[in-house]
Amino acid sequence: MEPGKSQIKILTEVLREFLRARGLGPRDIAKQLGVSERTVMRWFASKTIDSAVLERLCALVGLSFVRAMHIGGRRWPDMDSVI
Repeated sequence: MEPGKSQIKILTEVLREFLRARGLGPRDIAKQLGVSERTVMRWFASKTIDSAVLERLCALVGLSFVRAMHIGGRRWPDMDSVI
C-alpha cells in the first residue's frame, strides 16, 4: 500500500475495478443509482464515503460490503499490524 493511502481509498479502488470490469462508467453508475454523474465522480474522489453508498456500489457488482472489504484488506499487507 502506498504510504498514507486510506482504507477507504483502497476500498473505492476495488469497487472501481469491479465496476469497470462490468463495463460500468460514472454515467452508468449514476443512472442505475438515480444520482448525477458528478455525484458519482465526487464519491470516488472523496477521502470519505458513506457506508450506505459503498453498499449500493457493491450491490451493482454483486459483492457484499464485507467481501469488498476482504479484497481491499488483501491489498494492504500491514492490515494485521493496524488492528
